[in-house]
Amino acid sequence: MLYGPMDGKTVAESKMIYESFLQMFMGCTESHKDRPLFVTSAGTFFYSDFRDGVLRLTAAFRQIESDMIILSVQDQLCFAECFFAAVFSGHKVCITAPESGVQKRLHDGYLIKDDHPYLQYAGPLADTDGIRTVNSLAPCVIAFSSGTTGFADGVVLSQRNILKNVQSILQYYCYNAGEKLLHILPFHHMFGLVSDLFMVMECGAQVYLPDSYLQIPAVLRTFLPETVNLPPAMANTLCKLLASDDELYFETGKHLRRILCGGAPLSSQTSQKLLAYHILPMIGYGMTECSPCISVTPQDKVKPGTAGVPLKCWDLRITEDSEIIVRGECVMIGYLKDENETKARIRDGWLHTGDAGYIDSDGNLVVTGRLNNVLIFSNGTKCLAERAEAQINAIDGVEESMLSKTQNEYGSYPKLVIVTVEEKTKDSEHLQGRIDSVMRELNLFPYELEIRASALPRNQMGKLIRNGAQK
Repeated sequence: MLYGPMDGKTVAESKMIYESFLQMFMGCTESHKDRPLFVTSAGTFFYSDFRDGVLRLTAAFRQIESDMIILSVQDQLCFAECFFAAVFSGHKVCITAPESGVQKRLHDGYLIKDDHPYLQYAGPLADTDGIRTVNSLAPCVIAFSSGTTGFADGVVLSQRNILKNVQSILQYYCYNAGEKLLHILPFHHMFGLVSDLFMVMECGAQVYLPDSYLQIPAVLRTFLPETVNLPPAMANTLCKLLASDDELYFETGKHLRRILCGGAPLSSQTSQKLLAYHILPMIGYGMTECSPCISVTPQDKVKPGTAGVPLKCWDLRITEDSEIIVRGECVMIGYLKDENETKARIRDGWLHTGDAGYIDSDGNLVVTGRLNNVLIFSNGTKCLAERAEAQINAIDGVEESMLSKTQNEYGSYPKLVIVTVEEKTKDSEHLQGRIDSVMRELNLFPYELEIRASALPRNQMGKLIRNGAQK
């Protein structure tokens, strides 16, 4: 079945507000010039300060002869300035985690790190009249995706890809002018770049950039953010933090009203805990190849367990084998220097996400798991790992779980690893009985069980790091 834009318009009929990064940047920094944009331990930086910093770096970056600038910058304010300066100085910009090793693969790129002398440039600002506006459909950003397996792929995106996605998200989820956000998702992830920089600038909001995660409790008390965009694993950490500190909950609860999670599913248990604290649990589902969002939770339609509604920039289809596929102006140009992989992912104009899901009766997208995480055991049972894990995670006392496949001389059978709530470990016999019951219902019995107290390994976006689901 095909699910089109919810207002009945086709993707092609949707209008752009900004046609280029330069147009967006100059429009926002002029409209909100007297508002704070970034707040750090070093002070407050207004939209006008940010504009000047970008234009000063633009002048410096014009000396770079390479076609591509690779940003491997930890300082988030500096990263944001470098991102726009790289584009305005006529370069493609590659965004990647610091020390990711990506730069070793891109020999034709010019590397910018935190200690680069250009970042200390104190010369005149670039003349905006001299900034050449490139074709908004041309390759502009190379973003390295954060998958759960294998080496990251370089995703090539245009300015149109990203701007169209931002403006589609804002139709369902936006900030108020002056609204305070706490920045956790780094800008080298597309979700962080879109949610904490592009959307913030278009709305005239402000962002606190902490020096480290250790600062977060203090920032919650002093900056009093209304919104936090973060990976699901950190949403659970936030719940624990509020539960362990009544004073922090009281201070924060008066202000923090919603979180937006991206990168991985948010568990029903965490959603319910957030709702108990009067914090709305919202989801942005997508992938780097989609610039990045496919769906988002509307501000007035929060439904835990779903990934919100498909954005109006997409046509979305659920295939016969339950795969979510999309087409529209936000689909990537392709993978960097990998035409074969691009053709394998985009077929007949449709991008195949590799995720399984369905649209529920309220029009929400429900993502049930990765198709390549289907496990097939020797008894013939087929199981989508994430679906089984969701049922296990719903058991009182289970923090998280991971289902995989193990082997003995008689064949393959399920292995389940669970992380328990600390106070429930004394009741492990009763807990195992409830787990046994669910595993029998799923036809995954007998199985091997491992109970642990330490968290399961996850990547920066909160996705489980699996050894690979074998079919």
